[in-house]
Amino acid sequence: MMKQVTVTGEGLKKMKEELDYLKNVRRKEVSDAIGVARSFGDLSENSEYDEAKNEQAKVEAEIAELEDNIKHAVVLDETKVTIEPESAMYSFGEKGELLPESAIRSFDKVAVYIDKKAFAQ
Repeated sequence: MMKQVTVTGEGLKKMKEELDYLKNVRRKEVSDAIGVARSFGDLSENSEYDEAKNEQAKVEAEIAELEDNIKHAVVLDETKVTIEPESAMYSFGEKGELLPESAIRSFDKVAVYIDKKAFAQ
């Protein structure tokens, strides 16, 4: 079964903005930190260098995760979402597939959610 990440249009926009920030700002900051740490000399006992390299790995992992999620994103047609307020269940699409509230995905720094109040009216 192919991976599918269901998001709202706004959620996809936030994921793309976060990806852009990580690639164009955070990656440069970490690269600069690695350069500064290298200038301190011996890398075998350089905790600043180790910390910067660990941060680089973290940023690259976040970039890879976001790229994968964006690649597999399916934008939810919000006009086909109904909410049963009493049961906190969401109905998606024409088939009426039900998902519990806890099934809504959440990402580091990028929360993708459906605002119940917006659809309850």
